[in-house]
Amino acid sequence: MKVLIVTPYPSEKNKIKGGVEASAVYLLEGLKKIKDLYLSVLTWKKGLKKEMCIIRDEIKIYCVPLMERVGNITLGMMNKYKLKQKIKEIKPDIVHFQNHPNYVYLCWKSDFPCVTTVHGIIHREVVFEKGVVNFFRKFFRIYLEKLSLKKNTHIICVSPYSVEVVRKVTKAEIYFVPNPVSESFFQINDSGEDGRILCAAPISRLKNMLGLFEVVNVLKEKKVSVKLIIAGEVRDGDYFKELMQYRKKYNLEDYIEYVGHLSERELIEEYKKCCMLVLMSFQENSPMVIQQAMAAGKPVVATKVGGIPYLVKEGKTGFSVEGGDIKSFAGKIKLLLENKLLRREFGENGRREALRRFKPEIIAKRTYEIYQRIINNSL
Repeated sequence: MKVLIVTPYPSEKNKIKGGVEASAVYLLEGLKKIKDLYLSVLTWKKGLKKEMCIIRDEIKIYCVPLMERVGNITLGMMNKYKLKQKIKEIKPDIVHFQNHPNYVYLCWKSDFPCVTTVHGIIHREVVFEKGVVNFFRKFFRIYLEKLSLKKNTHIICVSPYSVEVVRKVTKAEIYFVPNPVSESFFQINDSGEDGRILCAAPISRLKNMLGLFEVVNVLKEKKVSVKLIIAGEVRDGDYFKELMQYRKKYNLEDYIEYVGHLSERELIEEYKKCCMLVLMSFQENSPMVIQQAMAAGKPVVATKVGGIPYLVKEGKTGFSVEGGDIKSFAGKIKLLLENKLLRREFGENGRREALRRFKPEIIAKRTYEIYQRIINNSL
């Protein structure tokens, strides 16, 4: 079976950017172990002048140039045309699109059996973006999402939450398959440093970093020994300035450290060092970082939004807190920081859940079965 995965994909194996790229890399990690699969990847790249093909771990990766100008106004039609032509050249038995709005035209007009994975719920995320450009851009993104969900015939959802949302707007066949987590995270056996907590997320208003800074300030006032590590790219420069101003105003330089976007190896090191993961997002589908933390045996404190309650088992693998409740969020972190045995118990519970649900070979097997079903139905 020739499988083509069309997805954002890292230029270098160790430099993964975002949950969609991570999901694709980890899925291929599992699919490679299935003998009768011939795997290839199709992706577009900024700054690329001409098409290129590289081979990594016996997988062909086709890269096409990305045209960014007036992309939203034209609904990215030039980029989609390039990808469509490339798919025809490759002639796969099935095409698996990752991140649904990007490839709506391709799925709709596909000459090959295809399936699309929904990673984000765009119409519920864009409300937290600020700025004039984002104000106009969000209408195009919401339109593309709705068109994508309506036109697709086969959709993979990575959480029960997205299944509920997607089912309301499409007649497509829907499959629930969680994101996989790389084997590397399951190999972490370090309980971490007392007081060191990690938030691995991009700097954006959606992730509510300012709320997390307020939580740290509450812990500081309570004389709690804590060090928050922020790991992620800056997606909103103005918001990043606000955060740094807040950190300086409340003398939190010794309590909060920003380490930037990390490579996969560096991220794994941060998971080893931390004693828990924290995430205070306003909206999430199925955060990869929570799954990674569970695989690493780390407890989680997160907001009770979107698909997070399906990942964090309350009082068993961590705590989920109502969004905006700064004191309660700080209280849950304080409880875990002061109870190493409870942290260990939650971490062990989380790892057992991850072993049962997120191993690459488990997710790959379920995905392969979906491929077979779609191909057979198309015949």
